[in-house]
Amino acid sequence: MTAGAAKLQRLQDLASRWSDDGGYISVAIYVPDEEAANSTSKSLRTYFQENSVLFKRTVVQLVIDETPKGDDDESNGRSPHEYPVNIMRNIAMDGAPTDHIMYIDIDFIPSVGAHSHLVSQFSLMDASTSKKKMALIVPAFERKISKDEDESSSIESFLLPPQKSDLLLLVTGSGSNNIIAPFHLKAFSKGHGPTEYRRWYTATEPYKVEYAYGFEPYFVINKESLPPFWEFFRGRHLNKLSWVGELSLAGYTFHVDPSCFLIHINHKYFKDNNRKTRRHERKMTQEFETRFNNGYLRETYGGIVDRGNTR
Repeated sequence: MTAGAAKLQRLQDLASRWSDDGGYISVAIYVPDEEAANSTSKSLRTYFQENSVLFKRTVVQLVIDETPKGDDDESNGRSPHEYPVNIMRNIAMDGAPTDHIMYIDIDFIPSVGAHSHLVSQFSLMDASTSKKKMALIVPAFERKISKDEDESSSIESFLLPPQKSDLLLLVTGSGSNNIIAPFHLKAFSKGHGPTEYRRWYTATEPYKVEYAYGFEPYFVINKESLPPFWEFFRGRHLNKLSWVGELSLAGYTFHVDPSCFLIHINHKYFKDNNRKTRRHERKMTQEFETRFNNGYLRETYGGIVDRGNTR
């Protein structure tokens, strides 16, 4: 995450549901350069001291970007196209003082009681399943924000449903009004479609789903021998789906928890001119096809992730 007001509010919201339920949080906070580091560290120290009870199980790492700035950089720091998202994820995962992690982005809030339930659920999974190579998916939804709502507000103002039964009323029941919906299902159905939301609505037991290219769910997973995120991916293109594709090649299986869920508090996405966006996407696509897919994956696993399949 970055250290903006909206992101810090989301961290506080997340902690109110996760830490209060006994869970640890490991967070990596990005600073664009040394100049900004001093003021940011001081403000963060005050922030965490003022909320010390809420963050008593939180590991915080401040990450200062010392790489030279390029043409895409803006006057207020690093361009979002150059944000080192996968480096940040790896730092946060390495800092987690637990055997298992649930990796999520900062704008996601878990259902109430998710930590204790997931700990129990993971331990109860079928003994025939290799727990060290099992990803337990927590289905993701999005809370859409209207023009008169402020994304920096606390979760109380968004009236997030605490449990699955409350969520279903807003998504499938007579009270549904499209404010909450499966995450990016229309914008990028490959990302979370394989979770099989309609099946989840009535599920009472975990169920297995198949990997397909583009799948990028959020899940609980054992850290032992877990491959890191490919750190050359920056910005928003290909960074998560590449990792999930690698896990599939490595023999991981994907199961969906029947009770817990995540809700993304929608926010304004970075908009750039089409020339810069296309240039960034071409750069990341080339990275994916050459060094990651046909280089690293082929050498490590003897196969590649390609057009919806692994082989």
